[in-house]
Amino acid sequence: MDFLIFYAIYLTYPYLWSRHKLVAPCTRAEALLHAAYTVLNVFFVAFKLPSATVARDRAGTLSVLNIGFLFLTHHLGFLANALGLSLVTYKRIHRAVGWMSGIVLLIHVVMAIIVRKNKWSLDQINNLFALIVCPLHSK
Repeated sequence: MDFLIFYAIYLTYPYLWSRHKLVAPCTRAEALLHAAYTVLNVFFVAFKLPSATVARDRAGTLSVLNIGFLFLTHHLGFLANALGLSLVTYKRIHRAVGWMSGIVLLIHVVMAIIVRKNKWSLDQINNLFALIVCPLHSK
């Protein structure tokens, strides 16, 4: 059996779940791609971690890299055409990257709180952007 026929019959055509009020329908291939993307992001954060500080920094950097993909062009249709994808497919990719960047950002914030427990003060924060993004300072 040809690979493309196998791919179409078993991965592309059958849906894992149909349309729902909150969740779009998802095929097996889309679910596998989302799982691979999630595993790749977890791997980049958790590979050979010497400390929680490194995990925090990696999660922040990965969040910026993921969100940078969302701002490549001014219109979704332009990048969809440039990549040779349909607009619906690119919107699904855009949504997945947006969710992943938000989740990795949440991991970064949680790790920042864990690493710097009760050590927030205006004297220690020398980065204005850190003060704007994470206003967890106390006097």
